[in-house]
Amino acid sequence: MTRGRRPGAAIADAMQHAAAAGYLVVPVLDPSLPCDFLALKRGGGTLVRVRRVRYPVFTVPAIGHSCAREIAGLREIPDLGNLARELWVRGPGRHVRRYRVFPDRVERKA
Repeated sequence: MTRGRRPGAAIADAMQHAAAAGYLVVPVLDPSLPCDFLALKRGGGTLVRVRRVRYPVFTVPAIGHSCAREIAGLREIPDLGNLARELWVRGPGRHVRRYRVFPDRVERKA
């Protein structure tokens, strides 16, 4: 699904970020699946794909272009009710930005 190796450090940072935010984090170890971990909270959860980008451009159109493969992979996951799909992007400053992936659009989460 992705080119090259998975961004191990970015995934670890994102998982740590999710745990600090109160999520129960479950790693997904199968590289054929289009997500890196599952973040669970009371009332639902999120399938998360992590992507590291080199350039600090985080607008929705720019992320839609540079992360098109990851977004397409998340969209291939069937609708699982209250389980959301998100792309978490880590830039050069190691800050994680979250994008909710819907079947027809991508939205930046605050």
